[in-house]
Amino acid sequence: MRIKDIRFAGKTAAICYSLLMTLVFAWISLYPPHVIDILLGRLDYITYDLRLSLLESPNAHPKNPIVIVDIDEKSLREEGRWPWSREKLSALVQGLYRQGVTVIAFDMLFPETEEVEDNIFARTLSQKKNTNVLGIFFSDQHIPPVGELPAPAVVLTADLNKNLTLASSQSYLSNISQLQQAAGNAGAISVVPDQDGEIRRYALLQRYQNNLYPSLAFEAMRLYLLENSITMKTEKVGGLEAIESINLGNQSIPTDNDGRVFIPYLGPSKTFPYFSASDIINNRLAAGQLQNALVFVGTSAVGLSDLRSTPVESVYPGVEVHANVAEALFTGHFPYIPAWAPGAQLVLLIFLGILLSIAFAYLGPLWIIVISIAAVTSFFLGSVELWKAAEMVFPIILPIFLVVTLATFNMAYGFFTESRRRGELKKVFEQYVPVGHVAELIKHPESANIFEGERKEMSVLFMDIRNFTGISEKLSIVELKKLLNFFLTEMTGVIFKYGGTIDKYVGDMVMAFWGAPLSDDQHAKHALSAGINMLEVTESIQQKLIDMGLPNIRVGVGVNTGIMDVGDMGSAYRRAYTVLGDTVNLASRLESLTKFYGVGMICGENSRVNQEDFVFRLLDKVKVKGKNESILIYEPLGLHSAVSVERLEELKLYEQALALYFQRNFQDAQKSFLQLQHDHPHYAYNVLYEVFINRTERFIATPPPADWDGVWVHLEK
Repeated sequence: MRIKDIRFAGKTAAICYSLLMTLVFAWISLYPPHVIDILLGRLDYITYDLRLSLLESPNAHPKNPIVIVDIDEKSLREEGRWPWSREKLSALVQGLYRQGVTVIAFDMLFPETEEVEDNIFARTLSQKKNTNVLGIFFSDQHIPPVGELPAPAVVLTADLNKNLTLASSQSYLSNISQLQQAAGNAGAISVVPDQDGEIRRYALLQRYQNNLYPSLAFEAMRLYLLENSITMKTEKVGGLEAIESINLGNQSIPTDNDGRVFIPYLGPSKTFPYFSASDIINNRLAAGQLQNALVFVGTSAVGLSDLRSTPVESVYPGVEVHANVAEALFTGHFPYIPAWAPGAQLVLLIFLGILLSIAFAYLGPLWIIVISIAAVTSFFLGSVELWKAAEMVFPIILPIFLVVTLATFNMAYGFFTESRRRGELKKVFEQYVPVGHVAELIKHPESANIFEGERKEMSVLFMDIRNFTGISEKLSIVELKKLLNFFLTEMTGVIFKYGGTIDKYVGDMVMAFWGAPLSDDQHAKHALSAGINMLEVTESIQQKLIDMGLPNIRVGVGVNTGIMDVGDMGSAYRRAYTVLGDTVNLASRLESLTKFYGVGMICGENSRVNQEDFVFRLLDKVKVKGKNESILIYEPLGLHSAVSVERLEELKLYEQALALYFQRNFQDAQKSFLQLQHDHPHYAYNVLYEVFINRTERFIATPPPADWDGVWVHLEK
C-alpha cells in the first residue's frame, strides 16, 4: 500500500470509527445500560455541583419570611438534653404563637406517647389548627407502620394507582394519633440522597399505597398560601404515567418522573435566619420579630443526627433543606430538566459526532486538544447560562464524554497511523536510499508530499554492464545470480555513499537519482562523484570476481542534470517512486554512447555547470535520437587532485585536436588525433581517437555543408 493510500485509508477509517462511536453514544442516550446509567448519574452530579457553586452568591439571602428555630447547642445547655418533654415543646409553640408566626413546620416526629404531657401539647397545637405541620417519615423497609397518617394530598385513581411510575414506600413512621389530629397537618421529612450521598433533589409528593402525601415544605407552603388543593399533571411514558408537574393552586412546578425538584440552595448553612429555641421559650425576642413568618423547627446540634451532606456544604442542617425548598416555592423558581432535553441531547450528540469525526481526522493533536477543551468549556458555560437564564438543568456529561472519547481515539489512532506510515516509509525507502535519508524522512514526515509528485531540477545516473548478453550466455543461472547480486550490491553501496536514491534495477542496469526524496543542493556533484567512484570500484573488484570464478566486467555510466518529474507513479496494481522526463531519457542515451566513444562515463553539459572541482573532457557536440537540440557531452575524469600529470598533458593535446576539428581544419585535426594514437598505443582513448580519425577522414573526402556547426547526429539509441 502506498503512503498516500495509508494516509487516506487512515483518515477514512478514523472517520468511520468515530461515527460508530457517535452511534454508540446516541444509543446510550436513549437506552443506557444500568451500570452506565449509574456512572453517568454520578458524573452529572459533579457537573450539577459545579454549576451550583458557580451560581452561588456569597451575599444570597431569602427574600421571603422563612426562618429556622434551632434546637441548637445553646438550647440543649439551657433546656436539657433531647428529647424534650412535650410540655417544653408546648412552651416553644406558645412562644411562636406570641410572635405572630403564620405556619410552624416541625422537622421531627412524635411517635411515642408521654401520657399527661401529650394532652398539654395537643391542646396547644389545636389552638391554631391550620398553622402546624408535623413530620412523617416514609420508609422503604418492611417494618410495621407507626402512628397516624393525615389525609392524603392526592388519592390515586385505579388507573393511576396501577400505572404511576412513582414507587410506593413500604412503611412509615408518623405521630401519635392525639398529636396528629390536634395539628391536623403533616408533611414528609424523609429526604432521599442521591447515590453519592449528596442531597440534591427533593420529593414534593411521596407515595404510600394508593395515596400521595406532601413533603414538609410543600405542606407548609400550602398552609401559608391558604391553598386548599394539590394536583398533578402526568404524561404517558411507554404505557405508564409519569409525573410531569405538580400544581399548588395556580403555580405549576416542573418535576422529574418521581415528583422531585432540584433544591436551589441559596448558599451554605445559616443562609436563612436562625433563632435559638431557648430564646423563644424564654421570650427573649422582641415582640413581633417573627411576625407572619414560616417557621421550620429543627436542629443543627451535632448529637441529634440531622446533619446532611449537600453540594454546598458537607455538614448541613437537614431543617434548612426544607427551608430552601419553601423559599423556591415562594418564588416559583426551581432548576429543572426540560422535557425536550433528551431529544436535544440526542441531536447534539449526532451533530457533534459527525462534525468532530470529520474534523479530528484532519487535525493534529494540538488542534484536537484545543478544540476539545473549547467544546467542553462551552458546554459547561452554556449549561450555566441556561440555568441562570431559564433555570434549566441541561445534561452535558454524554456530550462531554463524546468529545473526550473522539479526541482520545483520534489522537491514539493518529499516532498508530503515523507510526504505520513511518514504518511503510522506512520499508519503501530503505531499499532505495541511504539509511540517513530514511531517518531524515521519518524525522520530517512533511517531506512525504513527494508522493504527490513534483517537478524539479535533479541529476540522474544510468549504469550498465558492457556486453552483458555475452557474459550471461557463458554463465549458469546460479553464477549469473551470484555475479549480479555481488556487483549490484557494490554499486548500490556507491550510490548510497553519495546520497543517491535507487530508482530501479533492470537486469544488469542500475538507475539512480539525486535531489529526491530529500532535496540536495549538490545533486550534480554527488551524481558525478558516484559515477566516477563506480568506475573505480569496478576496477578494484576485478580480482574478487576472478577469485569467485566470475568473469571480468566493464561498465558504462551516463549522468545528466535538468528538470524532471519525480513521485510515486504507476498503475493501480504496481507503483514505484521514480523519475521521468527528457532529462532522464538523455541520461540513458549518454550511457549508451560510452561504448561508441570508448569511455567509461559521459555526462551532459548541465551536469558540468559550476563543477570546478572536477576535470572534464569535452567529447563531442551531438544530437541523440529523439532530441532536436544539440548538446555538449563530457567525460568526467575526476577531481583535479586525482588526475595524473600524464593524463592532463594528454588532455591538453586532445583539446587542441578537437578545437581544430570544430574549426573545420580536418586535415590538421586528423594529424593530431593520429599523433595521439601513435604516442599512446595502449591508451584507453584509442577508441575515441579512432572516432575522430574516421570522422575527419570522411569530412576531408566530403566536407560538411557551410552551415555545419560541429554537431554529430546519433541515430541509434
